[in-house]
Amino acid sequence: MASSHRIGIIIHYSTTNYGNHLVNYATRNILQECGYEVDLLVLEEHGQSRLDTLKRLPRKLQRLGIKGATSRLLGRLKRLTFEKPVAASLAASVSRRRERFAVFSQSHLRSQFIDRENTSNLKDAYARVGIGSDQIWNFDYGINGSLFADFTSPKNVVTLSPSVGHERIPTEWVRSYERWLAGFTEVGTREVEWTQELASRSGAPNFTLLVDPTLMYDQDFWGKIASPSSEAQGKILLYHLGELLPQHAEYVSELADRHSLDTLHLSDTVGGAPWETNATEFLGMVQAAACVVTDSYHGAIFAFLFDKPLVLLERHGFAGSMNTRTRTLTDRLHLSDRYMNVLSIDDALNHDYTRGADALHGYRDEYWAYLRRQGIQRSRVSQPNHHE
Repeated sequence: MASSHRIGIIIHYSTTNYGNHLVNYATRNILQECGYEVDLLVLEEHGQSRLDTLKRLPRKLQRLGIKGATSRLLGRLKRLTFEKPVAASLAASVSRRRERFAVFSQSHLRSQFIDRENTSNLKDAYARVGIGSDQIWNFDYGINGSLFADFTSPKNVVTLSPSVGHERIPTEWVRSYERWLAGFTEVGTREVEWTQELASRSGAPNFTLLVDPTLMYDQDFWGKIASPSSEAQGKILLYHLGELLPQHAEYVSELADRHSLDTLHLSDTVGGAPWETNATEFLGMVQAAACVVTDSYHGAIFAFLFDKPLVLLERHGFAGSMNTRTRTLTDRLHLSDRYMNVLSIDDALNHDYTRGADALHGYRDEYWAYLRRQGIQRSRVSQPNHHE
């Protein structure tokens, strides 16, 4: 019989993504504060579920823009095929980065990997099941009913800010989401735009907007696991996941010149020591920076939490814009004036997050209230460390 104090959290897991690891760490801590023994569960694709994902690839490419996707893929293949020194360096850099992320994962997450097609035993293992945040419900990443905990009763499930990562669900997916969400009475989600078509349907759950779990903790909490970064000290941290457009580069160059700052460039493509870092080292870079320029959702969150001047870029490129969640964030935390296209070079280092900080206190209260409605009570305050 499952322990009433044990909960399994179904999470989206990325091998090398700062925000993903920090979301999962925060989600774990939230439930630990509620007195639970927490297991993070990664439901892997094998067999038929992997085949289904591959079958959906052409439609995904069509949504993202086949021209841009093809260009980026061909560029990477060219580097690997014709530039052997680059390829060798890339492989070594990727290996070092994975090793750094593995250190964080093993010490702070300790995730369990389970085949999606073999989840029947989870019902007896856990009295409660959580569905974690980040993009756990993104249809582009491969999805089926197991990610909605269809192996147990919806009354045993609590959703912890899951995200779809898109403004809307494509028509061909609506019926599936409707089926997977049947039986839920309340779904706490990180964005609500994608729910609009579902919310109007008979039997749909109530959708409650919740903050990203990383926002449930302040800079003191995150500072305790941040690794000090001398490399980023007093510099502009340029961190982007999408394509860096010419106007972005021009803005950052002028910002650096105007304020006599050096720039530390961290991107989603391989390149040197800054890239070969894990989540705690990323936190240290944000904490040490003089300013953060980013198209990253979690880059923006941690700039806000560490009270750093923020310049937001709209994301472009192969991964799709995924700007919906960032717009939700900026609207709720009063950061809409931090976008590059409305923020002058002269004002970029001036910031006041008082309104956003005040709003965040209320959003945190709403999150705890949501958990209480799910029968989950906070019992202690979490104290993170490097070896918990």
